[in-house]
Parts: sequence; C-alpha cells; structure tokens
Amino acid sequence: MSELIHALNRILNWLKNNPSEKYASVDVLQPGLSYEEIDRRVADLPFKLPEEVYQLYQWKNGTCDGEEDFSKFFNGYTFLSLEAAINEYEDKNWKSYWFPIFYLDSRDYFVLLYKSENVAPISRIYLGGGEDEEVLFSSLTNMMLLIAKSYESKDDSQINKPTASYFYQMSSSHQMTELTNALDRILIYLEKYENLNHACFESLQLGLSYEEIIEKTKHLPFCLPREVVELYRWGNGTWEEEEAYGRFFNNYTFLSLELALEIYYSYLNDGFNWSETKWNTQWFPIMEDMDEYGVFAIVLNQQQTDTTPVLDIFWEDFDGEPDIIYPSLSKMIQAEAEIYEAGYYLLNKNRELDYEAVRYIRHKYQEIPMKVWREED
Repeated sequence: MSELIHALNRILNWLKNNPSEKYASVDVLQPGLSYEEIDRRVADLPFKLPEEVYQLYQWKNGTCDGEEDFSKFFNGYTFLSLEAAINEYEDKNWKSYWFPIFYLDSRDYFVLLYKSENVAPISRIYLGGGEDEEVLFSSLTNMMLLIAKSYESKDDSQINKPTASYFYQMSSSHQMTELTNALDRILIYLEKYENLNHACFESLQLGLSYEEIIEKTKHLPFCLPREVVELYRWGNGTWEEEEAYGRFFNNYTFLSLELALEIYYSYLNDGFNWSETKWNTQWFPIMEDMDEYGVFAIVLNQQQTDTTPVLDIFWEDFDGEPDIIYPSLSKMIQAEAEIYEAGYYLLNKNRELDYEAVRYIRHKYQEIPMKVWREED
C-alpha cells in the first residue's frame, strides 16, 4: 500500500467514525475507477496525470453528482470526481498545466501544477484574486498526510496553513530532545509571526521515517550521526522551489535529504570549477546559503556518533580546512531558536544592532576561539 493510499484510508476511517454536517459523508464518495478507465477518460488532456492522481481516482472517484453539500472533504472543499475535474479544466480559462482536484466554489480551487508524471505540487487558486501559484504542498501525498493528521487531532481548521503542532509529532519518539525541542521552538515562533521575509514554516517538508532515511543513505561511505537522523525524522528540509522561504537558519536553506545527497555526490564527482580543493568524503551538506556563498556541513564517520560538529564552508576563501562553527548540531539549533525568540529576525528591527546581539547569542553556543576541522579530528 502506498503512503498516499494509507493516508486516504486514515481520512476515510476518521470520517466514518465522526459523522457530522461539518465533514464529508463517506456515502457521497463514488467507487474508484480502474487504471485503464482513468487512462481512457484523460486521454485528451495535454499532459499525462501524475501517478499520484491515478492512485487517488483508483481509490475513490470523488463526489457523486449533486451531493456537493455533503462532501466537505476538508475545510469545506469538495473532492471532484474525475469527470467533474475534467469539465472544470476544460471550462475555465486558466493555465494549461493546472488541473483541479478540490473546489470550494466556482472561484476557489486546489489544483495540481503539472511538473512530472510521478508527483506534482499542489496550489490553491482563487480566480479573480491574482491567480498566484503559491505552492502549499509539494505533492498530493504530503497534502493527504497533513489532512489525515489534522483530522486525527480533531482540528481541520488550518488545512490551508499547516499548524506547527503537526511537525512536533512527526517522530514517534525523539531521542534527542535538546535538538527537537529547539526545532519546535523555531516553529512556534514562525507560526506566531508571519512578517519574516526569509522563513515560512509551510515550506518545510514532512519528516522521514527512520527506515526511509537508512534506505536513502545506504550508499554513503560513512554513517549519518544520530543528530542528523533525528533532524530528518523531524522534517525533511525545504520543498523544491521553496528555497526562498526555507531559510530557517539565517540566509541558509535547510536542504532536503534527497537534495543534500545530490549535492554531496556532485561535489565528490564533479569537484569545484573554481578551486583545486577536493570535497572531503566526510563532509555532508545540510544547509546551503541562498546566495551560493557556501554551505553548512556535518561530519560523517565510520561508526555512528551521537553528535557532529557543524562546519562552515565558505567558498570565497575556502582552503580545505573549514571552521567548526558549532560543536554540535543541537547547539546550532538552540542558538537559532534563541535568536528567533529574541525577535532579531523581525523586519522592523535595526539591523546594525541585530548583528551584535545575534553574535552574542551565537557565541554562547559556539566554542570560541573556533577550531579548524582536520581529517585526523
């Protein structure tokens, strides 16, 4: 069973067990279609629907015609049947790669933005309101996971804007509460204050399971530290194309594990065009400067360690021996949590004063003077 179908079944079970006029009646959902039937009905579309959408309509074919008032699948939005979705697609004067799946009324839709035949990001489109393509979910699977979790916590009022409490529960257990508590503190702040131009917690992907992390990193020549495993169980970095809003740590974007692995192998295989310095196989990037000035990397080892130093690899004057900017990942996240809570990232602050105050906070968690990392360390 795919992760998407599992999430959909969780939603269905919750709706069955909690009948209410506020929520969808499971009786209005039509039986699913065969793969071949979906293929036949979408043959005239200018693109092939992603595999996720095939799975969705094999599960259920949306809402019975005329039953829309009883089909509030989430937040009042109706789950369109495939026929209704195709009709809406053909009737609306909108972009050719928008395909509607849920709608509130004739102007308010959740659509997929066709990107590939596997998954597609989901956007909310309000016709007549600028028609901005704000990506709310990186995939249909992630959207359904959030809705399932929201129903199970008996609060579906914030589906369009996921609550930070969702991410607090991503791991079944946190072995490193110092790290995850600090991460949660950052999310609490981001949920409270929305006038930050660099960080928006909706751009954070759902965390990975322990098994997923092990599977994705099985070809690494060294072990991921436990701190980094816990980090990716908590949240899987920033959605693709959401990097501008995923700068959770100053100007550094939190890399998804997939992108971190891609960058790691590209550095090993391709080297650097501007330098004779070789990338060390023990360095693993987890955050990247948005202006491409450098990365923060952690240290891999032959045996798994609990903690890892965080290395500051700044391209302009990089000599192959990076500074250890923090003695552990937990210390780095604790420093950032304190900086957020002190309000130094708010736009209305005096930047000159901010830098001094921020430096003071960071020094509390750093080892001053900083050490240089060398392979024998």
